[in-house]
Amino acid sequence: MSKNELNKNLKERHKKILAGVVKEHIKNAQPVSSECLLDRYNLDVSPATIRNDMMFLEEEGFLEQPHMSAGRIPTDFGYRFYIDELMGEPFLNKSLDKIFSDMKCHIEMMEKDFGDLKNVADYLAHASGNMGVVSLANKDFIYQNGLGNLLNQPEFENVESMKKFAKILDNMENSMSDFFENDKDIKICICKENEITFPDFGFICTNISRKNGVKFFAGIIGPKRMNYQRNIALINQLKELLS
Repeated sequence: MSKNELNKNLKERHKKILAGVVKEHIKNAQPVSSECLLDRYNLDVSPATIRNDMMFLEEEGFLEQPHMSAGRIPTDFGYRFYIDELMGEPFLNKSLDKIFSDMKCHIEMMEKDFGDLKNVADYLAHASGNMGVVSLANKDFIYQNGLGNLLNQPEFENVESMKKFAKILDNMENSMSDFFENDKDIKICICKENEITFPDFGFICTNISRKNGVKFFAGIIGPKRMNYQRNIALINQLKELLS
């Protein structure tokens, strides 16, 4: 069934519950309970009704129940449906204005020396709270910043997650070449949608062509539950500034 058909088949309450689960999971990295949704999202139904709706969303592949917890978390498909159908327009918080203003100050420097593209990776890491990556087209090295941001996330509390990401970092220069394509759209990959390069992670990226002919790639890597609405807005803003 297509996303459009699923969208039509879901009740508005189902959509509100799914959006609520995604938002709470992004904030807290914990399974979301029916009581939490009832308290925070003005759902004019009983907790039992919300639990039944969450079971329905689980059966349809939008949610899953980890480790026998009473709560639910979004699946990859649930995140994809939220981004495509429910999230709304990306926007930036006013608190990021100063960061973006500082970024503008580096633009002239960047035109003189590719090394100053490191400022773009720094900006993306600082503004997103995730990892920023930048690479010049046809170059086999990448600027990255924000590893500490990722290691502070709950997803990295176990050793296996750290090992997986270390392997990604080791192969990043080779795998990034897959994203240098001719299209200019922003790409959003969620976990197994790009299993070879970034399994278990979210990834937002774009190719940017400057007026002086310089072409480069910029992206944000984070946990699956990263704040897509904010981070897509960051990439949009960067692309508008630098194109």
